[in-house]
Amino acid sequence: MLEARISRLEDRLSDVIIIEAGEVCEEVIIGVPVTVRPLDAGAGGERTYTIVPEEELGTVDNSASEASPIGSALLGKKVGEVAEVQGPKGIVRFEIVTVGA
Repeated sequence: MLEARISRLEDRLSDVIIIEAGEVCEEVIIGVPVTVRPLDAGAGGERTYTIVPEEELGTVDNSASEASPIGSALLGKKVGEVAEVQGPKGIVRFEIVTVGA
C-alpha cells in the first residue's frame, strides 16, 4: 500500500508548477487562492477559495476540493470569466475577480 501511495504522490509531483507567494496567475489552478463574486442578487459578497486535492481538504483555510462542484467549476477559469455551479437551490454564477496574490 505504501509503494502505491508513493507512486501516486510521485505522479502528482511530476506535474508541479512552483508559484511564489503573492504571484498573480492567469487561470485558476490547484493551490492558488481565487477570489470570486456571486452574480446572483442576495448571494453575498466576494469569497476566496483555494482549490486543493481531496487529501489536502481541511488543511488549507477556505479550501474547496478539486472534485467538488465549486472546485471543478473554477479550475481553468480566468479573471473576468463566469463559473456556473450547481447548488442545492439551483445554479449559482460566480465571476472570477482575482487569481493568486
